[in-house]
Amino acid sequence: MRVHLNEEDLKVITVYAGADIMDFKAQTDQQGNPKLTDGRPAFSIPNVLVYETAANGNERQLKAAYVKVFNAPSKPLSRFERLEFEGEVTAKVWVSDGNLGLSIIADGLKSPAKKSE
Repeated sequence: MRVHLNEEDLKVITVYAGADIMDFKAQTDQQGNPKLTDGRPAFSIPNVLVYETAANGNERQLKAAYVKVFNAPSKPLSRFERLEFEGEVTAKVWVSDGNLGLSIIADGLKSPAKKSE
């Protein structure tokens, strides 16, 4: 089940690019055909680092996290750059081997990503 995320939800989730990313290509299957998410091609942001802030203020890194956007980012991403989303943002949460996992699908990334204050 996927849920819609709002501004309040995104205050407790922090997402960083885990590596420098220069090229964005739509996901494809083994035959090279575009893989569709909700009927549209999507761009995967690899190697993201996702942190969740608990009610007590403690942060923990999610071991399994995936981010896809429908609109390719308009600029290269730098390692450890904080990612902020725009448009509709949905998430799917699961548990695997006792670890919390999260998949985020968004219309796009805000450009340029803003530094948190």
